[in-house]
Amino acid sequence: MALNDPNHPDYARAAQDVELPIPRPPSTDFHGGRGGAGNVYHPDEEEAMAAKAREEEAKNTKARPPPVDHSKIDYRGWADKGKDLLFGRSKNNR
Repeated sequence: MALNDPNHPDYARAAQDVELPIPRPPSTDFHGGRGGAGNVYHPDEEEAMAAKAREEEAKNTKARPPPVDHSKIDYRGWADKGKDLLFGRSKNNR
């Protein structure tokens, strides 16, 4: 929880707000409400095609992380790293 500042309650409120994920329009049948067969939503072909197009566009515009340089990462376990530290070994003379 954020500390409440009596002089600026709007800052405390903004710090405590949680943003919900953006709802996706369904591309297939789904159940809504409290359950049961009467609460099934069936999108028509036009709605399904529009939803699939939006999903593909979102997938294509998604930011990709930069590639990882694996030569700089030490993948040994903590026990091997501890032994090297204990016995004074460096990376070059293992």
